[in-house]
Amino acid sequence: MIKVKRIIDGKTYNTETATVIFRSWHEYSDTGVVVYQTRNGAFFSYEQDYDPSDWCLRPLTDLEAQALLEKWGATDALENCFGSFPEAGAAETRLTI
Repeated sequence: MIKVKRIIDGKTYNTETATVIFRSWHEYSDTGVVVYQTRNGAFFSYEQDYDPSDWCLRPLTDLEAQALLEKWGATDALENCFGSFPEAGAAETRLTI
């Protein structure tokens, strides 16, 4: 389990108290991303690119979290966090407030 606590712009992001929404890890390249949601509903990611010293905790807006989850194909996580989405081609649209 990753244990990281950071204060960014006066807000605390703590991997121990947040809920893991999505995790993808590539064993052979040592790269990955974990998306968390805080107890108050804010999203943040913890990502690594090739070098363990490159781990980066980054706060996410709802739209950024949605885009990241879409990029990784995390359909279940998307629907759990944002509700159901309309089928492609439907006249209905989805607005996240």
